[in-house]
Amino acid sequence: MINFGKYDQRISFLSFGDAPDGFGGNIPIKSVVLNTFAKVVQMKGSNTIEQAQMSLPKTYLMKVLYRSDFVPSVDMQIAYRGFQYKILGVEMVQERLNWEWVLAVSGTGKEIGSITNDTENNYVVNDYVTNYFE
Repeated sequence: MINFGKYDQRISFLSFGDAPDGFGGNIPIKSVVLNTFAKVVQMKGSNTIEQAQMSLPKTYLMKVLYRSDFVPSVDMQIAYRGFQYKILGVEMVQERLNWEWVLAVSGTGKEIGSITNDTENNYVVNDYVTNYFE
């Protein structure tokens, strides 16, 4: 039996690429690969107050339900509560009767621009537009 209540935090998986800028060059873009819910646990450290004061990385353990059409990788990043985090490791585990992806993520909490969904499955990330389905 799956306990869907534990997946209560909204996260987005981001991938990176280049798009033409119209002048013969390219601009880097981020595109949203998947929006989903996850269980997020902040990893405990003995010096969390000192880490926060020194802006050291925050480390989270995120659990996401397995999907047959999506495989997370360390090349992606995660947007969580308006901040961007790097994926350190990915592991698939079986918890009771269902499979989960377990992600170790870390970051200093670099704020990202808004991710909004406009028409026709385009996502606007940091004022650049990308179409996930192209």
